[in-house]
Amino acid sequence: MYTTVFGAAFLFRLAHLALSAGNPLLRMPTLDESYYIGLARSIASGYIVGENRLFFMDPLYGYFLGALYFLFGDGLMLPRLIQMVMDSASAAITAHIGLKTGGRSVGVISGMLYALYGPAAFFSLLTLKTTLSVFLSLLFILTLLRAMERESASPWAGAGILGALATLCRANLILMLPLAWLASLAGVKKRWRANLTHGIVLTLAFMAGISPIIIRSLYVSGEIQFLPTQGGRLLYASQNPDNLTGRHRTPAFARSGPETAETDFHREAERRLGKKLSPPEVSKYWRGATIRFLAENPAMAPGILWRKLNMMVADFEIPDNHSYPQAARFSWALRLPFPTFAALLALGLPGLAIGAWRDRRFLALTIPVIVAFATMLIFYPSGRFRMEATPFLAIGSGFLTVWIWKRYTERRFIAIVMAAVLSIGLFAWSKSVPPVEPLADEAYYLAKAYVHTGDYRKGYKTALAGARAFPDQSRFREIMGLAALTAGDAMEAIRQNTEALRMDPNSAEAHHNLGLAFIMKGDAASAVESIKRALLIENRAISHLALARAYKALGQKASALVEYKTFLEMAKPGDPLRKSAEQGMVSLERQ
Repeated sequence: MYTTVFGAAFLFRLAHLALSAGNPLLRMPTLDESYYIGLARSIASGYIVGENRLFFMDPLYGYFLGALYFLFGDGLMLPRLIQMVMDSASAAITAHIGLKTGGRSVGVISGMLYALYGPAAFFSLLTLKTTLSVFLSLLFILTLLRAMERESASPWAGAGILGALATLCRANLILMLPLAWLASLAGVKKRWRANLTHGIVLTLAFMAGISPIIIRSLYVSGEIQFLPTQGGRLLYASQNPDNLTGRHRTPAFARSGPETAETDFHREAERRLGKKLSPPEVSKYWRGATIRFLAENPAMAPGILWRKLNMMVADFEIPDNHSYPQAARFSWALRLPFPTFAALLALGLPGLAIGAWRDRRFLALTIPVIVAFATMLIFYPSGRFRMEATPFLAIGSGFLTVWIWKRYTERRFIAIVMAAVLSIGLFAWSKSVPPVEPLADEAYYLAKAYVHTGDYRKGYKTALAGARAFPDQSRFREIMGLAALTAGDAMEAIRQNTEALRMDPNSAEAHHNLGLAFIMKGDAASAVESIKRALLIENRAISHLALARAYKALGQKASALVEYKTFLEMAKPGDPLRKSAEQGMVSLERQ
């Protein structure tokens, strides 16, 4: 059974990989992917703390990638293949948990449901923590089931370590630990002393598991911190006076992208309070701002919550870093008529409820579902956030399918009708939620990816279509300028970036790219002026490197050396452009 499930899962993911060969987004990391790759390169280069600040994003995936980069070198394909194997193993573990709690038929159905679940295959190809967090969640619940069956404390120690790893992979999964102990209290009759001992062992093992990150936080900041510092920012971004949708939307004072948004939220919090703040204090401020907004506008809270609830159960994947519908346009494997989230929800929730009524071990299977749904209601709905729930909804679906068949053979039709009514209602609700409108991000990153992978014509064409669809957004002009620049057309690059600056004079990216276009044109003096303007808006390492090259073209050796050194001081240890800067310095020093 396990071999069949694993094989089906891996072949499905392999087919998706092969069919996605024309998708440029798989060859250009975006948003969270870029952050994790940069962090992994720093770690692989020997800078074991990753970055000289508290982590604002969950760090474990960066260390996972860093270990792969250290052992096998930098690249996207090997981590992708390992994640495909890992997610196929998750399908086999799903089948094992189904077998353990409901029998062989439940195991086969649940394993195959997850094996052929399109979003699972979709996420397995992305350089994101989703596949790893699902894998760790499954291992945690499997270990918890063993702990609930035995008097020994050792499985609880294993659950504590796995809970720590899951928390360091996705912070919200810390909620699994108290729920695990409560599920054990409700599900298994043990002496109170044994229950207390198991809770203590679980807690101590968890603390041991997170201790390296606590030590690291003390080293870089002097503060005890193991959870990422972006929680307040994410909370505010999904519910504030300018955003009542319940979706994550970056406020006007911040830029998109995890690192730039973190910087802008920090700056805005300090501006509002008029004093310097540490990252945890910034997160606390935005958390408080969200609570104050909801407390002062109680009539808005139910509407926001209802919209979140609808998107949480909807039978579509909300775009987040990558777009599932966009990926499906490149890979027909994602368009195959396999069960979608609506089916897993409609069968899985009643199945888990009936299972928990008959066998209290099923309470353990509800933990990731509760955590995922609570996270989406508190923060914002996302396909990534609900992925940890899907293997357990698959198990619930398998259990309900077998349960209905048994009730049919026993001629207990009333029970079947009651379960069917509930499932049909959930399915109809999920299907009735209209898909969210595509955001400009989808067109923007696709155009950028085409340019990044060398297809300048498609990049320019896609950006032009985006500029027409979203005429108020200057970033499409920036991409058109970048396409022209990489194609060697300096004049068109200058024209497009000038137009972008007319629309948004404070675009550091447009000033930077305009400077590169001037270098290509041979006008190094104008390049220096443009790049300096970019640095006044945003002090980026890459702009110091461009400024060094402009000074070098002007023959200003001393200024060029200063900028090269500044770039090397600011760039992350594993930044591949460091070598270019070092070579530029050597060539100047030899002159």
